Amino acid sequence: MDDRRREEVLELLEEVHLRAEQVADPLHRVALRAKAASLLWEFDPALAQTRFESIRAWIEQQPSETFPTARARAELLRFLFPRNAQLARSWLDQMLGADDRLDSRGRGRSRDTPVRSKEKKDENEDGTENTNKGSITD
Repeated sequence: MDDRRREEVLELLEEVHLRAEQVADPLHRVALRAKAASLLWEFDPALAQTRFESIRAWIEQQPSETFPTARARAELLRFLFPRNAQLARSWLDQMLGADDRLDSRGRGRSRDTPVRSKEKKDENEDGTENTNKGSITD
């Protein structure tokens, strides 16, 4: 790609990045900015990473009671993983441990709501451990 064409592409990606601020739906805004950052990665990985970091910071600043944080994080990671899997895994680990106050929809959860275990326990209906693992019972 010649220099003139490269500059045009970079200008268009910058315009997309700036205009994304006008998108009313926050999830669409995140997706649009993340996609632009992903495309930018081909031309300027350092600037693209900075864009991903700014998107992440914006997501984390949103009020968890009204903002679908988990969905926005997933959208961000969807575009980051193909470009920098190591960074994306690191962020994912941090995100999973950062806020256990979110429900499955990415909204704030009250303190009364129990946190679900990530491990599925093999239990009988009465809560006792199932000792018939692998057997078929009628």
